[in-house]
Amino acid sequence: MDSEDTFRLRLHIKNLDFKVSEDELHHFLSTNFGPIDELTLPKSLSRHSQNRGFGFATFKDYKVGLTALANGFYLRNRVPKFQLEKNSRTTTQNNISSLFDKNVQDSYQMVSVDIGSWVGVKGNGQHQFSTRCTLQSIDPIKLLFGVSPISINLLVCPKPNQKCMIQIPVKNLTSYYGKKLGKIMDKRIDEDYSYMYLSVDLACPLFRSPERSNIDPLLSILMEITALKEKEIRTIDWTGGDLAFNRCEVFRLMIKNEDLLRFEFAVNQKLTTKQTTSSINYARIEQVFIIYTDARARKEFFKYLTKHSFIVYYYLEVFFSHGIFHPEEFDQIPKLIDEFKSYIERGKEKLVVDTLYDLYLLRRIKWNPTKANHKRPIYLFMSMARKNMNKRRRDNIIDNPDSDFINIHAVTVTPTSLFVEFPVVEQGNRVLRQYRDKSDRFLRVNFAEEDGDKLGSIFDGYLRDIINHRVLKILKEGLTIAGRKYNFLAFSSSQLRNHSVWMFCDGNDLTSEKIRSWMGDFSQIKVTAKYAARMGQCFTTTYQTIDIPETSVKKIPEIERIDWKTNKKYIFSDGIGKISPALLIKAMMSYRAYRSKSDELPSACQIRFGGCKGMIAVDNTLVGEQLHIRDSMEKFPVASSRSFEIVKTSRVPRIAYMNRQLISILSFQRVDDDVFLKYQKSHTTVLNKISNDLESARSALIQGIGGGSNIVGVVLDLFAEKIVISNKFDVLNEPFISAVLEISRLNALKDVKERARFP
Repeated sequence: MDSEDTFRLRLHIKNLDFKVSEDELHHFLSTNFGPIDELTLPKSLSRHSQNRGFGFATFKDYKVGLTALANGFYLRNRVPKFQLEKNSRTTTQNNISSLFDKNVQDSYQMVSVDIGSWVGVKGNGQHQFSTRCTLQSIDPIKLLFGVSPISINLLVCPKPNQKCMIQIPVKNLTSYYGKKLGKIMDKRIDEDYSYMYLSVDLACPLFRSPERSNIDPLLSILMEITALKEKEIRTIDWTGGDLAFNRCEVFRLMIKNEDLLRFEFAVNQKLTTKQTTSSINYARIEQVFIIYTDARARKEFFKYLTKHSFIVYYYLEVFFSHGIFHPEEFDQIPKLIDEFKSYIERGKEKLVVDTLYDLYLLRRIKWNPTKANHKRPIYLFMSMARKNMNKRRRDNIIDNPDSDFINIHAVTVTPTSLFVEFPVVEQGNRVLRQYRDKSDRFLRVNFAEEDGDKLGSIFDGYLRDIINHRVLKILKEGLTIAGRKYNFLAFSSSQLRNHSVWMFCDGNDLTSEKIRSWMGDFSQIKVTAKYAARMGQCFTTTYQTIDIPETSVKKIPEIERIDWKTNKKYIFSDGIGKISPALLIKAMMSYRAYRSKSDELPSACQIRFGGCKGMIAVDNTLVGEQLHIRDSMEKFPVASSRSFEIVKTSRVPRIAYMNRQLISILSFQRVDDDVFLKYQKSHTTVLNKISNDLESARSALIQGIGGGSNIVGVVLDLFAEKIVISNKFDVLNEPFISAVLEISRLNALKDVKERARFP
């Protein structure tokens, strides 16, 4: 290897203006970086006065070449891009690694770390970073590179004997149209410090060291936490307010220039994998300090929205929580508040809401912080709102008061953040239908990880801080969204599995306690888990049909048998009632999923009726309109609701399959083996025909044999019924459909071989 004195870097220069001359480029490189040993600028073959947009340069000092790799200077309104020359890239990288040797440090000391967000660019093209919080640490903040996951870890000591870590996974870094823009370097060679901005799309998990009687030194203890995953303890925002991690988009790291070259090389080396790129972007960033005491106009505007337009305020909260808009922009942009007020006062709330929703669906709402004069999404909203002024919007299905579908407001609470979601149209339940006119006061709260996955504990105590200081705090004290405070209401069984609850904004006319009283009488239930489950019964997603009068409802006894061996009593009708055909037909006429065909009348339904839940079966011996329920179906008394609600019906019979256990039982009952072999042979014959027989393929996929796609089965059904007629298109030989058929066939044959599964 060459010595440090003789080592040279040959760089490939791209993105040059075609009119740049060799003398101009030489002056640019030597002025901004350092002495040039060799410079080559190929000329255009057709226009000899122009270059070909690229060149090659060799610097006399390798350190100068490394500085050029991090170029952020403009040459004729372009930023030249420097790369190691392709032919010598491997040798050069090995030389650099040897020069840095021992190489790249495992940890780097930060001068300071700020937490904030992007707020826009000024007229001169400089980018603005708004500081929300500066991390306080007794000891210097250290940066480590994590391995699993690949991440940048910031080690902080906010208080004596309190050791914390911020984990910034590489996968969380911001991308823009496929370009990784999560790492932006603002090099200040003429100053003592430079800055790296880590821009993230997802909030970063926070950890703290476990309590110990003997605390090790800061670096060793946190290095141990990083290596030993079973000792990590998740925690919440320790800065003492909601301004730090709650709406954090950017981490601003201040680095000493004497460590800058090693740090840049370490970032490229440590964070590069086959799945992730480590390229650093370079830009000049201006820091803006937001003084919150001067935000009086913005605060008055939010009070105005709370009083006059909750829906606009709610939609703005969606944009604030996802980092698309920032509250500070209402202070920075003149007349923005007046424009919003004018729409509301003229009755144009729906225009504002529709425009915000359209903007949310656009990919270009992502702002590129490395592109000068790339305006923030708030400017795009202003222009779109003016264009949509005269457009007529189609009415939504939820505008129909008889619809089973209702607008659901929802938020996702993570250990450090809170994301407000757009209202979604979903099938309703008994409570939401009863208070349809107050549906905007209901809120579904989902507790999840930073990336949206379910919260999960690795070991006992792993989520203790999050449960005690995040989840329980919200359940006890409530949640404020768009100027409204929501209090805990109830949760269903499915919500409990998904870590979510219902909350309600109390008012003078209606409170959470009044809703629970309307739902039923739960006073006789003493077990806490059962109490919550019974309340959740009212939030089951159902279809509302008809009201059944008390005269049509009759209680019938349970079917009980006594085991002659154990003398124990068994109930064989637990949760099962009966219904007359006439009453079921009347109910099905109101059931929107029913097509009014007599041959499709279900034989059983899963229902909710008052405080009753369970299944009902059709009894053809019942005359007139009768509903028979049993004591095992009634979970709690209800006096407020007589509505017959359907959860599911059994209209389509399902195919029964053999398996090893069932075959063993039937064989014990002296069923001949030839019977099973006959059915198995018939099944394998059908499977072998699905690749070239349309009817066999359609039947197999619609039945779900082999886990095939039901959608593809519907497509084949259209061809089989000649609804789609095409003599030129061989549907079975279409690559995607043929692949689905082959996979389904192989999966089904595997089930036959391993599980003896056949119809």
